[in-house]
Amino acid sequence: MFSVYNSSKYATFKALTTIASRRTNQAYKTTQGHYFLHILGCRGYHSSFRATQGGLSLNMDGTLTTVVQPGALIYFLLAIQNARDPYQLDWLKAKRTLKNLRIKVEPANTEWKICG
Repeated sequence: MFSVYNSSKYATFKALTTIASRRTNQAYKTTQGHYFLHILGCRGYHSSFRATQGGLSLNMDGTLTTVVQPGALIYFLLAIQNARDPYQLDWLKAKRTLKNLRIKVEPANTEWKICG
């Protein structure tokens, strides 16, 4: 009996979270459950329902992400460093800029993270 109560309680929380996020999924850009208002340089939020001793609590957390404009990686580095050609790039600055950046490779549609 206790496990049935817990599973139905979990299903209720899951349903409430789904209902709360349905409308925002249609209106905003989503990334890993977070909702962003603009495409480049975004502030957004994450919402979910939590169980408390007194009932339910709506949990809303602010989040921030940066989405780099699509294009060739070399052109991104040239724009960041205000350089005219790749020979003028400071590669130590480029390494710091690119570290932990996630890139999506076309046409294979695979995502990679730059580690070093």
